[in-house]
Amino acid sequence: MGLAYQKDKYKNMATVLLAKRYRVFETFHQRAALVYPLYMDAKIIGRSKTSYIGELTLSEVDTGNVALVVTMKIVCIDEVTKRSKSLPEDMFKEITVPFFSNLGKVFSPVFPKNEASNSFVSSVEVQPSDTDVLNHTAQSAYVKFALNGIAKAAREGVLSGIKDDVCFYRSHTEATIHMGESFVGDVLAVKVWENQEIPLQIHCSIQKNGNRIH
Repeated sequence: MGLAYQKDKYKNMATVLLAKRYRVFETFHQRAALVYPLYMDAKIIGRSKTSYIGELTLSEVDTGNVALVVTMKIVCIDEVTKRSKSLPEDMFKEITVPFFSNLGKVFSPVFPKNEASNSFVSSVEVQPSDTDVLNHTAQSAYVKFALNGIAKAAREGVLSGIKDDVCFYRSHTEATIHMGESFVGDVLAVKVWENQEIPLQIHCSIQKNGNRIH
């Protein structure tokens, strides 16, 4: 979802996936398989002057039950100034979506948690396969880095709520927020810690040169 291939029409304009939230329903955990027929419904559910919110829903073909919902907040960036830019007036002319001044109505904010002093730290080097069409590290790659970091922390026994391989624990919500960029060859620090009150709630910070980027 983006405007990477419309630069001739929208000069110096690029779109950046600012935040993403996955909601995984129990039906997905119960029935997910290599052959799992799903319907996909993609739509725009909100927008402001410089950003819009897309929603992707996967539902079971046979039951109609919702298996997975992905909500994405995408911001328009001026490639020259690197600042947010107003969306083209004609971009949504075919889409009848209410104009939301407060995007929190459809995408609640993702607030980065303060890093714990006893965070488990591992590292990863960004590979070519981790990048998107703009040669930036993709959101999906950051999720992979975080999950691998959590798996390593669990294997070392530093997570009180996870005593086995993380694949045996059912995830229900996952949220990410983009705070900086990385590229092929960058070595990133992946820091993992758990919520002391809710041990199964795991937080992750990904840093580049000491600065948090995800």
